[in-house]
Amino acid sequence: GMGGVGKTTLAQLVFNDAQFNDYHRVWVYVSQVFDLNKIGNSIISQVSGKGSEHSHTLQHISKQLKDPLQDKKTLIVLDDLWETGYFQLDQLKLMLNVSTKMKVLVTTRSIDIARKMGNVGVEPYMLDPLDNDMCWRIIKQSGRFQSRPDKEQLEPNGQKIARKCGGFPLALITL
Repeated sequence: GMGGVGKTTLAQLVFNDAQFNDYHRVWVYVSQVFDLNKIGNSIISQVSGKGSEHSHTLQHISKQLKDPLQDKKTLIVLDDLWETGYFQLDQLKLMLNVSTKMKVLVTTRSIDIARKMGNVGVEPYMLDPLDNDMCWRIIKQSGRFQSRPDKEQLEPNGQKIARKCGGFPLALITL
């Protein structure tokens, strides 16, 4: 989905969900600068609870990942993945292919990246912007609108603001 639609927020809800209480949880903010070594070293340090020796080869990182993750349930969130190169994404998938007990959640703006990172038969989940009615309900709820004595005078302006947000929760929160 587009920026501000709530991808990271949804991933945080999954990450903190009770169904993953018995999982090792790893969160990696990937960003536009894609660095396999940085991603791998971040995962290693979060799983081991100590700083990794910052390996510089993919082979060494993969080996370091295999030992602590092989028999452990692990949830890895790769937040804000931008890399579009097939080779780089294949290398990432290969690096993460160390355990059948691992689940990987990826947030990205690109449906192509989501499909490249997904498993066969698993369709990416697209977040669409909210409709105007939902935006208006969020504004009313967060602004304690119902308890205001001037709510009838404010409603037309509130609905106008809801429409101008374009269905993006980040815009709603900002306003």
